[in-house]
Amino acid sequence: MDVVNEILRQGPLGELSSLYKRTILTLFFSIVVTLFIMLIILLYQGGQQYIGYGYLFTTS
Repeated sequence: MDVVNEILRQGPLGELSSLYKRTILTLFFSIVVTLFIMLIILLYQGGQQYIGYGYLFTTS
C-alpha cells in the first residue's frame, strides 16, 4: 500500500484534493472492472456469437 500511496503522491494526481483523487480512481477502476467483465463474457460466450467488424447496417 505504501507503493500506491507514493505513486499517487508523486504522480499527476498528487496536488489535487483527496475527493477529486477518489473520484478519478473510482472512475478508472469502474472502467477496468467493466472491461474485465466484458472480456469474461466474450471468452465465455464468444463461440456462440457472431462478431462482425464493419458498418452497422450492411446489406451484403
